[in-house]
Amino acid sequence: MIIDRTKADAVMIAALKKVEGIVEASPFSEKDGQQVLGIEEDAEKHSLMGLGRVTNTGVREVLTCDLVYVAMTDREFKWGSPSLILKKGEAVVGEEIQDEETIARLKKMENVWFMLDDFIIYKDRVSFPQDIIKKVCHFEIPCIPAEWCILEGSDFSYHSIIYANPSTPCDLFLKSSYFKGVDVWGQGTILIGVKLRRNNKMPVEQEYAELYPLEAEDLLNYLPDVDCGECGAASCVEFAEQIIEGKNLPSNCPVLDDKIKTVMEKVFKLELPLIPYDTMMESVTPALIKLGHPTPDSMVLVTGNFRETVSILKLILEATLTDAFLLITDTKGYSIDNAVGEKTFRPFEIFKTLVDSQVAAEVKHSRLIIPGLAKSLATDIKKLTSWDVLVGPVSGLELPLYLIKTAQGV
Repeated sequence: MIIDRTKADAVMIAALKKVEGIVEASPFSEKDGQQVLGIEEDAEKHSLMGLGRVTNTGVREVLTCDLVYVAMTDREFKWGSPSLILKKGEAVVGEEIQDEETIARLKKMENVWFMLDDFIIYKDRVSFPQDIIKKVCHFEIPCIPAEWCILEGSDFSYHSIIYANPSTPCDLFLKSSYFKGVDVWGQGTILIGVKLRRNNKMPVEQEYAELYPLEAEDLLNYLPDVDCGECGAASCVEFAEQIIEGKNLPSNCPVLDDKIKTVMEKVFKLELPLIPYDTMMESVTPALIKLGHPTPDSMVLVTGNFRETVSILKLILEATLTDAFLLITDTKGYSIDNAVGEKTFRPFEIFKTLVDSQVAAEVKHSRLIIPGLAKSLATDIKKLTSWDVLVGPVSGLELPLYLIKTAQGV
């Protein structure tokens, strides 16, 4: 679909002006992009509070978006979190926290040190202040999901809307260029970016089927690997390929575990619904859901709060008669792959949902299963929650099989 830029701008500006704390908004001119980047690069040469250099990755990411806008904010504008992080290499070792309940919980934890009232340092990830003095750490100003931006009457589909906080010199440039040089105390600027969906992209379910289907190598984790030929295939590898292609059935393997066999056949009979683009970022409330008849030994599965992710996982697990606890954490409405990329699948949110849901009272173990796409966050989640973290499969279709194998201790 070809986007009518004039109409798109009108929809976005109208949406931005409805946000509390946004005074004025305007489309950002592409010709100003290089100048903004130059201003940010100059600003990054200076140390933040004498503690280390700061990189504005948020402004850079916003400027790569398909549609970019600049807005004037006042003191009523509520910033998202984190608007500032501290990194050692690629590892996050400190970040800003604005949620008062989370701050109260963190103050009781021994591995957390408050550098400011709302900025924490993870003591087990960094030597403080030695690493700061040695300048092995640096600050980043990331982009933040603009969950407050609600589009009404839009005829285009978008992937996500993000915003970023420009440096003080860049703020002055934007005020001068877009808001007649207004420089009132308490007023600042933000840059907002919209990532559009491409015409050649399929609906979410089709993307899922293309990107994260069950592969033959996934099935090999559950086949007996005996190459007996009783199934009609020359090897277990060929058998797995035939199952994927619909040319053979799991029940034709005489030595396959009965539970695995039954669940595998149910999985391949599933018909998952197509999901239209306009459901993207529609969210459900973080909560604990009981699927089937879970016992204190049942596993706790972590997922995001994108509505269709939850719906599809429930469909898969219920169809395969799987008993489990599904822990829905706040990913700002992003699906897991997008949440990992946008950094909204966060250990803090998992920790918070664990506490709020009181799931520890439901189980007699402390094991979480996170999606395979979030593998890189496993260590951070374990450190913050004190729960053991198992990395599950990438495909939700494999999850029932994975749970059987985990329960068997294989």
